[in-house]
Amino acid sequence: MSPLFKDTVVIELHPQRLVLTRWSRGIAPRRAARHEQMLAAGEGALTAGLQECLADPRWQDADARVQVSNAQVRYCIVPPSRHLRGMADECALALHKFQQVHGAQAALEVRLANPLSGKDQLAAAIDASLIADVRQLLLGARLRLRSFEPMLTQGFNQVRHQIRDKDFWFAQAEPGLLVLASLSGGRWLSVVAVPLAEPICTALPALLREARLMAGGRYFPRRLYLQAPGMDGRDCLAGSDVELVDLSQVRPTRYARFALGAGSALEC
Repeated sequence: MSPLFKDTVVIELHPQRLVLTRWSRGIAPRRAARHEQMLAAGEGALTAGLQECLADPRWQDADARVQVSNAQVRYCIVPPSRHLRGMADECALALHKFQQVHGAQAALEVRLANPLSGKDQLAAAIDASLIADVRQLLLGARLRLRSFEPMLTQGFNQVRHQIRDKDFWFAQAEPGLLVLASLSGGRWLSVVAVPLAEPICTALPALLREARLMAGGRYFPRRLYLQAPGMDGRDCLAGSDVELVDLSQVRPTRYARFALGAGSALEC
């Protein structure tokens, strides 16, 4: 097969399920196969389930793009500092920020949105052992890893062409978790993740009210873009002064390039 027309297997890693989709590449890409599998509870269930799936030839010998549930990703905003002298210093600052926000953790693999930009930027951290395990499994299935993406940034990049505002909220919901971020001029200013144990139309207004109190009359965007596949969020902000734009029905770009912001993501 020509490398210009290599199939792509998209692997979604959720805490309790796996979703694999194979896309045949060519002039008109099409979905060739799809598989969804629930996972048993317990440590190692995700990698064990993935290993089982990848034993099937349908999921072998292709490019691979891995999307990781926000439940397995930590986010924070890294501030600029005039004391930074290079990339190593900025990575060290990001790791220190994660320790401040999330406490001591296992080894993390960190990605920065706009390194050395002199601006606030979004950073994402994933357990390094999870990434290493997945890479090893992909290698055994002759899958070439092209990206390892947090679902927040992957989902945002897919629909960003639909966003015209300079200042706005971006919310993403998945079973059990709601993430709310604020952006201004292409910069990520805040991000928070909360358990979603109630209907999204109850949780989202409550989270916005909390954000308003935290803002204290300062920056507060008046439009919110919601990405909540399979959930009805159309009337979540009815009666509010924040307009909701439901992106769940927006046709996404099939393979959005990994990035946490306007610039290229850097792996520390």
